[in-house]
Order: sequence, then structure tokens, then C-alpha cells
Amino acid sequence: MGKSRHITTLSPEEVRKTPVAELRKKYVALAEQYGKVMNREVLYCPDCDDFKGTYEFYADARHPSGYFPTCKNCLKMQALDYDRKTDTYKDNRDKTIEVFRKLDLPFVDGIYEKGLQEVRDGENSASGSPKGTAFHYTLVAVKSLPQYKGKAFINSTMSDTDIYVDDEKRVARPDVKRIFGDGMTEADYLFLQDEYDDWMQRTPVDSKAQETIIIQLCFNQLNLWKAQKAGRDTRNLIDSFNSLLDSGHLKPKQNAGNAVADTLTFGQLIEKWENEKPIPEPDPEFRDVDNIGKYVRVWFFGHLCKALGIRNAYSEEYDEEIKKYTVERPDESEDSETMEIYERMFGSVEKSR
Repeated sequence: MGKSRHITTLSPEEVRKTPVAELRKKYVALAEQYGKVMNREVLYCPDCDDFKGTYEFYADARHPSGYFPTCKNCLKMQALDYDRKTDTYKDNRDKTIEVFRKLDLPFVDGIYEKGLQEVRDGENSASGSPKGTAFHYTLVAVKSLPQYKGKAFINSTMSDTDIYVDDEKRVARPDVKRIFGDGMTEADYLFLQDEYDDWMQRTPVDSKAQETIIIQLCFNQLNLWKAQKAGRDTRNLIDSFNSLLDSGHLKPKQNAGNAVADTLTFGQLIEKWENEKPIPEPDPEFRDVDNIGKYVRVWFFGHLCKALGIRNAYSEEYDEEIKKYTVERPDESEDSETMEIYERMFGSVEKSR
């Protein structure tokens, strides 16, 4: 940390006893310190009761000075636990989250866990010295990575996302207690909540039956976890769990089709969907009401087939439609009245020959 700049003044008694030359030096030093305060070159930290350079504070546009009022070192003390035996500081997740809340920065659980791993790797290395703290690792990441620019604490991603907070303690959501019923401990509800959210996020649920199976799976996982913790036999619970997976078509082998679909081209997927779930014929009131389908069949497919000499339903429909706009010369074998009209229009038959 940089050198502190705690401003000291002389009492009236000390002023009377101090030589003029020395007093002038102290006055110049005091005026210089005061000038730095006025120019915002140094800021006052109320936690450590000291003036420090601005580089020892985190930038924060919410405050008039442009910096968070508590210095970096004091915030670090607030985010960590002090171990008197080793004279070192250890990470504390809850305290770290509280500091991020003060700074209004997003707390990202994944980054924090990676920071903890870095610290553990440092402790297990040949030197045996930890590599900083997970608090500092996470803080540097969210303040420097572009994806977190402009994000606030409300954008945090924690393992207990969407929880209700009461007196700084995590409690289960009210809807979780409604789904799983009364009579369980808060720890049980939190376990069920996490498992239920995880199942619902990863599994497509389109019926009440599937949701009911997922609720039963969560209960089963809770009982299985308690049995394993107590060292009891878990074979029946595991069989029950597998049976529920079968009922909900949630086993990996039952979802193999989804993995295969990931390797198909778009054209192959369309063919697969048409074979498995073909699009039904529309109701008459919605069937080509503006004749766009007929327009394409006649003037595109039909005309193309006619031009290429292909005889099929498209070319026949084209012939039928084109007849509406075709004028043909009348036959010479028509009656006299028809012939008279013909000669008036086209001239004498003999002359035309």
C-alpha cells in the first residue's frame, strides 16, 4: 500500500514553542497537504481515519469524488478473515459478497471458485505460499472483463440465485414450501429447491405428470443424501430413483435420440421431423386462402415442367389454367352463322387459302 498522508496540526501551545523557521516549514507542508485535498489528489478514508492517494480507492461514479469512500485495504479487511496464529487473511464468501454489494459489482460464483482453486494450488505448490485471495481474483476479473462492464450487484450469478434473504441468512422461496409441503427443516427445503431448479432448467417439462416425477426425484435425492451421510443401506433408494427416471423417460439411454439429433444436418433434421411428427393438413378456412400455393404450382412448377416437356400433375394444372387465357381459331365445319362471323373477323376462307 502507498504511504498514508494523515494530516497533523499543532496545538496553540506547540505553535508558541516552535521556532519560526521550523514553523514555516510545517506551514508549507500543511498547505501542500491541504492543496492536495482540495485538488482531490488524496482522499479521506473514514475506516482507517487517514488520507490516501486516489489510486488506493476504487473508482465509483455513484460518489461525488468519483471513488468509493473506503480505501482498497479497508475493503480487503472487510472481505477476509484474519488468522491471528499465522498472521494471514483467509477468504470468506459471505463477507466477500457483502463487499461486492457495497461496491455494486456483480459477484460471479464461478470466478470466485476458480480464485479459491488458485489459492489452494499456491498453498500446495513447492513454495507453499498462496497466490493472493479469491476476493482479489474475483474483483479484478469483474472490473476488467468486458462482459461485466456496466453490470451491477443485481446481475450477480451465485449458486443460490433467486433466493430470499432474511437477516443475512439464506432461506427457501415460499413456492418451494408450497410444492414440497410443510414439516421439513430449512436445510431440507434449500436442498430440494436447488435440485428442483436444476431439474427444471435441464429437463423439458411439458406435462404435470413429468413435474410430479421431478418432485419425487428431489425427495428421493434428499433421502438418498441423508442415508449416505448416515451410512445406511441405499440400495432401495437407488432402485426407486432409477424407477422414477424410467417413468419420466429421463435416463441417458432414453435421451440418446437427442444426442443423435445434434449430429444431423439441417436437411436431415427436417426429414426426421417430417417422418416422426409431420405437419397436419390445415383447416379449410386456413388452406391457401390467398391462392399463393396455386400461384407457385401453376406459374413456377407447372411452367417449368411444361418448358422441359415433363408431363405430371403440375404441367396438367398449368394447361388447365392457361386455357382460361387462350384464344383458338374456330373450326371450318361450324354452321353458316358461325362461318359468317368467322369471315367477318378473319376474311373469306377461300381468300385465306
